[in-house]
Amino acid sequence: ESCTVVRQELVSMIPALFANVEQHHMVLDLCAAPGSKTSQLLELLVGQRSKMGGTDPCPAGVVVANDLSAKRGYMLVSRLHHHATSCLAVTNHDSTVFPAIHLPDADGKYQRLAFDRILADVPCCGDGTLRKQPHGWRTWHAQMGV
Repeated sequence: ESCTVVRQELVSMIPALFANVEQHHMVLDLCAAPGSKTSQLLELLVGQRSKMGGTDPCPAGVVVANDLSAKRGYMLVSRLHHHATSCLAVTNHDSTVFPAIHLPDADGKYQRLAFDRILADVPCCGDGTLRKQPHGWRTWHAQMGV
């Protein structure tokens, strides 16, 4: 309920760790729901600020978490609301044609946002689930992998 502890397989935590997120990075997390990796990215982004003695809860960087499914997007927002940060934007768009984001610079001119890090944990065939639940092999067929 409080979302202070989230269970996640160790192998699922590796991509966010290898992203080497710094407090000024603009990070795009595609296929973000249910939000475990997004939460990890936010902790890395905001945690950098805390380690440097800053008191501002929002560093210069931002995490944009996107998911194609509106239903999964709501789940994503529900899971991430406890972070209470303005360093997060949640979007609902097809990641294969993610739109350009334009933000005003100091002179008021709009510049295209360039992401420093992009994490794309795309949906897969579910072989990890089959590894954890061997009884699934009895009902699996090739169409489930498509």
